[in-house]
Amino acid sequence: MTIVMAWWWSWGHCYPIRALLHYAHSIGYAWPITWIGTRKSMEETLAWKLIDELPTLSFPFSFYTISAGKWRREKSLTAIIKNLRDLVLCSVGIIQSLVYLWRCHATVVFCKGGFVALPVVIAARILRRPIIVHESDVSPWLVNRIAARLANIIFCWFPDVIPNSIVTWQILSTEIINGDSKIKKTITDWIGKRQCILVMGWSLGAMSLYDAIYDYIMTSKHSNRCRCIVGWTLTTNTERRQTISNVRFFSSCSQAIMGSLYACADLAIMRAWTTSLAEAQLHHVPKIILPLLITHDQERNAQRYHKTYGDIVILQNNDSWIQDLTHILDSWTQKKQHTDHNTYDDPRSRIRDTLVTYT
Repeated sequence: MTIVMAWWWSWGHCYPIRALLHYAHSIGYAWPITWIGTRKSMEETLAWKLIDELPTLSFPFSFYTISAGKWRREKSLTAIIKNLRDLVLCSVGIIQSLVYLWRCHATVVFCKGGFVALPVVIAARILRRPIIVHESDVSPWLVNRIAARLANIIFCWFPDVIPNSIVTWQILSTEIINGDSKIKKTITDWIGKRQCILVMGWSLGAMSLYDAIYDYIMTSKHSNRCRCIVGWTLTTNTERRQTISNVRFFSSCSQAIMGSLYACADLAIMRAWTTSLAEAQLHHVPKIILPLLITHDQERNAQRYHKTYGDIVILQNNDSWIQDLTHILDSWTQKKQHTDHNTYDDPRSRIRDTLVTYT
């Protein structure tokens, strides 16, 4: 009896499943688990990293690669040709998935989304294997919309995302929940009685956000009331960093370090990535959300958080976004409101129990 898991390359897909696998190990789960992904991908890297992190896994673990492709909505000739190519790759992936599901005696398939999951879900349907889907975005991606039609059980983070779904939280790691006590103490001592702003951005696309925060720290008369932590920065503006005394930088943080940063933060300025939003909400951190507008899901995620939790949303396609951000920070830094941990409605046990039901 084997659980097969399929998900795509992004952090939002891979890290929740990594957390689920760590949780399975921590409770002594013993049935085999197979991970199916694409070659030379984030999921393949994390799969083998899992073996390094947990050399004595409580369950037999294997990783298989298949062919997969995405669907492009553009109407250009190049997009059409690539779509035709990827339809062939998807067909090959279905055949590969049929072989792997049969070879590993798959009992149930767990789908977190992403294009690599589609061939696996179709193969599971052909072989009449139960399918479980987890969707954490406000707007489900194409693969999960298709998978939901074939699924036996659907988990969603928010209600009214997919019909007939069970509402549960995002899957988060124990490291994010507990953090690193040494890092947390170091940051707490550095913050003192000031407020702490956590700025999240992990690509060069966040340069404008970082620059706005740097300008605020350097020019605002209220900035001496706060400390600023910049997490997940991949920028290279080293000289400017060294001139800002009340800013601390973390690059490529581990999950444990991120848990400590969230625990110390009084305010988070961040994108609307699903997992990052859930991690901040876990620690009950108020958020200023600047969604990345080139993706179809981030603005909707941000608006749902505004509606549900009262977080502030700023759109960067508005010419006044820097002035809006500065005004909000000036108002916020004049009051102290350190927050405690939020109660985490851990979905991992519920998902585990559902998977075990089918094994």
